[in-house]
Amino acid sequence: MKTFLPVIIAFAVFTAIVLCSSLVQPYQIADMGEGNLHSFMACFYYFGPLFFVVALLTQWLIVVPLFNGFDTVTAKLLGITDLLTACLFAAATFAYAIWDSIDGLDSYISLFSKLTMIQLTYWAMNLSVMFLLATRLKKAEENTIQKEV
Repeated sequence: MKTFLPVIIAFAVFTAIVLCSSLVQPYQIADMGEGNLHSFMACFYYFGPLFFVVALLTQWLIVVPLFNGFDTVTAKLLGITDLLTACLFAAATFAYAIWDSIDGLDSYISLFSKLTMIQLTYWAMNLSVMFLLATRLKKAEENTIQKEV
């Protein structure tokens, strides 16, 4: 449940955003690689299923074991801090990879900001669903124990 539901919810939101924006400005394969948000969304439009599989594997192999391993509030806060650092690093790296230096530093900062916000939104949705699931499962477990006694 912790593997599938957070990824499905987050991808459903992003897919809805991309599909709604495709009604306004349709995506073409040639749109990818332009170094702007439209090209990034075109990439998601065409490679969404691949991204979904990668997100499921990441969730299953990395996120859920780490989430289950963080028992204390301090450990969870440190994990979230590490996640924020990884998001910033990944956003900086991807923004640099698709940035056209001719457009200037403002373009890079804009790309970096957009990619950071996309990642932070994804992880906020993902972790929120995981926390809600963990709370629900814990309450259900406590109710089961109380009924047995």
